[in-house]
This record gives sequence, structure tokens and C-alpha cells, in this order.
Amino acid sequence: MTAFVLRRLLTSAVLILLVLTLTFFVIQLAPGGPGGVYLDPRVPAEYAQELATLYGLDRPWPERYAAWLKAVVLEWNWGVSASAKRPVSELLAVYGPPTLLLSGAALLVQFTFGLLLGVAAARRAERFQDHLIRVVSVLLYSLPAFWLGLMAILLFSHTLPLFPPGQTHSLDGDRLGWLAALLDRLHHLALPALVLGLATLGSVVRLLRGSLIEVLQQDYVRTARAKGVRERSVVWVHGLRNALAPLTQLFGLSLPFLVGGALVVERVFSWPGMGRLTWEAIGTRDYPVLMAATALAALFVVLGSLVADLMLAAVDPRVRRRGAR
Repeated sequence: MTAFVLRRLLTSAVLILLVLTLTFFVIQLAPGGPGGVYLDPRVPAEYAQELATLYGLDRPWPERYAAWLKAVVLEWNWGVSASAKRPVSELLAVYGPPTLLLSGAALLVQFTFGLLLGVAAARRAERFQDHLIRVVSVLLYSLPAFWLGLMAILLFSHTLPLFPPGQTHSLDGDRLGWLAALLDRLHHLALPALVLGLATLGSVVRLLRGSLIEVLQQDYVRTARAKGVRERSVVWVHGLRNALAPLTQLFGLSLPFLVGGALVVERVFSWPGMGRLTWEAIGTRDYPVLMAATALAALFVVLGSLVADLMLAAVDPRVRRRGAR
């Protein structure tokens, strides 16, 4: 197991280095590039030269790359935002936690409802309930997240005013007691988390349904039924425990996918997270912020893949044996 973990950690470190390298050079080669903002022809030559020196644009690419990589890896210094005039690391500290909170809540919704619906569909395979669950899950998966969010606001915030339409807290949320403030934030979190979680529900339902149907046909499950074990125990204890292995990889890969999907949902619900920060950075061509947002999104994919591999190895000894060779 130790050799397997070390190999996966080494591979992930190499991938992260490649991600940072590609992010730097892709942004540099983009039309206009960072220099297009600071070295605009309308800017006086003296001022343009000062800006080039300040942001290191007058240095060769290899030197700029080495300095940027060292600052990011060793100092967590992503540079200074051109529009906000603040260090990008400070902006990430402000806008990053709301996105992680929303993505984590959506992950809980996705796997809680996905587990319940997947088990229900497998227990009633090829019946009406099974077909209905599959159609609804695929329909939710197929709908654009922004459209689903808009319909949810229209239905549950205007027609039926059950949830607030946006933001992370009420206007007087800072003056509430800790318990009231917590409930207020959960109230604001519920609708966007439900939208983001239900929009990605289909993959969990279909994967668990197929895996559980296969497991329930095994000999040891038939033996448990022959011994008089209740059907609920057969499904939830004997069957589900052995059907969860494929879901471990999906769980590890879902968080980076949800972080990326949250960028759209945040715009719909006016959620002050990385989605708003990235959108504003695109509009203002704030390349230091764009480089940080792009690199972090890719890093989440790499780390999610690492978590998925480790979780699968923890529940399946065959993976550990193959990885140790």
C-alpha cells in the first residue's frame, strides 16, 4: 500500500507541475496576452515601460516562467490583480471558501439522493419505478445548469417563496446570533446546492444501479436470501457494500467537476465565489487572476483523480496489488 501511495503522489506531483507550466504558457500565448493590457498603444511610452518593468514583462519568457513558478509553488504568490489592485492570493482567500462550501454541499446532495435513487432503481429493475428514476435522472443531467437554476429561482423563490434567490446571507445576517446566522446561511445555501447536486445526479444513479444489479445476482446474495435474511439487509449490507467500489472513483472526480460547474451556478444565484471572480477577470482581462483560476481548476482535477485512486485502493485490494508492481 505504501508503494502504491508513493507512486500516485509522485505522478500527481508531475501532473501538477505540467498543469502549472501549461497554464503559464497558454496565457502568455493568448491573443493580446498579459502584455496587451499593460502595453496598450494608447498608453504613453514612459508609463508603459514602467508597467512592463513592474510586472516583469520586459524579461525573457524562461526567466518570467521560473520566477512565476517559484512564487506560486514556494510562496503561494499568484501576482497582483490588475483590476482589484490586490494580491491574487487575498482574492482567492475571499472567493475560494464560498465555492468550496457550495461544491461540498452539492456533493452531499448528489451522493445522498443518488444513493437512495440508485438503490431504489436496482431493487425494482425493469419496473415502472426503475424507468421513472432513470428518465428523471437523465433529464436532470441533460438540462443546462444555468437554466435549471433560473427555473428553480422562478419556482421556489418567486412562485413559492421558500428559498432566497441568491447571495450567501441576508442583509442583516452579520447582526444575527451564531445559531440564527448559521441557519440563515444554510437557508441561502440550500437552493444552489440542490440545483448543482441534482444536475449531476444522473451519473451516480446509473453507475450504482448497474453495479448493484450485478452484485445482487451473485451466489453469496442468493445464499443470504435462502437463509432467510431480510431483503433490506441483503441489499444494504451484503449488496451495497460490494457495489460501492465504482462509486469511490466517481466520488473523487465529482468534487473538481462540481467546482467547475459551480462557476455557472454562482452567476445565476449571485453567489460570491470563484465564478464571480473568474467572470470579472475575463471581462477586465485580469490575467493574474485568470492564471490562478485556470491552474486551480486543473489542480482540483489532478487531486480529485488522486483521491479517487486512493479510495479505490482502500476498498479493493486488487488495485493495490496491481499498483505495487
